[in-house]
Amino acid sequence: MKFRLLPLSDRIVLGFVVGCMLTFPLSVWITRKLDAPKGMTAALAQDGFNYNSSREPAHGYEFPGYGEKIDLANLKERTVTGSEPTLAEKLGGRTAILVAIDPTCSFCFLAADQMKFVHDQTAKTNIPYYLVALRPIENAAATKYREKVGSDIPLFTWSNDQPLPRKSLSQMPTPTHMLVNGEGTILRIWPGSSSEGTARSRMGIQIVADTLAIMDALEALKRAEKKN
Repeated sequence: MKFRLLPLSDRIVLGFVVGCMLTFPLSVWITRKLDAPKGMTAALAQDGFNYNSSREPAHGYEFPGYGEKIDLANLKERTVTGSEPTLAEKLGGRTAILVAIDPTCSFCFLAADQMKFVHDQTAKTNIPYYLVALRPIENAAATKYREKVGSDIPLFTWSNDQPLPRKSLSQMPTPTHMLVNGEGTILRIWPGSSSEGTARSRMGIQIVADTLAIMDALEALKRAEKKN
């Protein structure tokens, strides 16, 4: 019996659906196996975090849709040497987590522990994790924010000589985590943070769980494509 291979776009959608179906059970497993932040109760650890309501349009905010693209070539790294490699060059075709931040946003400072947790856990599976400012920012603000979050997490800022990206990117709430492929296509979005430490813990755990589930689904599709 022969099987017809689905078109690439359909396979990507299928992979995303499968990943989402795996998210909840995987998130429970991750809370037990990963080094989750201290102070988390057993009930909270089992619940994960429901991001669905966070993605609904509210208060004038906009979010990019799944499948939209970020021009990675217009994001340049802030380095101490003064060199400015682009995010496209840095990724080299790899899937990564990007965190849209604004150094003047109080929640971006508050969410530093959430970001560090997601970064440290996804680094164990070699998933790149980068900060991105989707509009130009001042050097002093960028330096201050890097000191808060940690110098081990690279920061990329939108090029000063390029028009701002569309409103859904430049004006979305910060911080917002995004999973993108090597071409800048958005596969998943996790908006916002919380003033409560336990909620930030749950949010971080959910981001890791979703990411690992989607990455597993994408890898399964790659293996299936090679067999055909």
